[in-house]
Amino acid sequence: MTMISPHFSLEQLVFDPLAYWHAIHQQFEPGPSVQTALRETSQAILEPLYKMFGTDLQIISGYRHKHLNFLYGGNNRDYHVIGRAVDIRVRGLDNWRLIDAIRTSEDIPFHYLAPEYMQPGDPSSGWVHVSHITNAPNKRAYCWMRDGVLRTNDTVQDPEFDDLEDIANDNEP
Repeated sequence: MTMISPHFSLEQLVFDPLAYWHAIHQQFEPGPSVQTALRETSQAILEPLYKMFGTDLQIISGYRHKHLNFLYGGNNRDYHVIGRAVDIRVRGLDNWRLIDAIRTSEDIPFHYLAPEYMQPGDPSSGWVHVSHITNAPNKRAYCWMRDGVLRTNDTVQDPEFDDLEDIANDNEP
């Protein structure tokens, strides 16, 4: 097991059953730039969350090779393909409370924070997407619930993606 931070391994952040099913072997051997990004994301996002929630923190998805991301309906401009995003949830905690804990934390420098695949009326369904960009303005975009209404900070502006495809191709022969 290759530890990339005190509580998280590389294997946890690259594991995906769909990649096994479709024999996307590149998923399990990310290149150096992706490994660096996963290490930074783990330190910046996952470790502070581990301090808050311990072993109840669940990683749903981390890095996705571009072929795997395509199967999920994503594209090469997705932060998962460069190791800069994680999808998470916490056992026993509804996702809106998790979003609020991240949003209000001084210790979690997220770039983008949002619920994904949550079903109306079921705050424990789906998961929370969190991305991290080193040396970029953080807490750029997020969503939360207040008085039963979905609210956003309305500042969604992604950085330039000039090198994103190069990083996504990091594993290609």
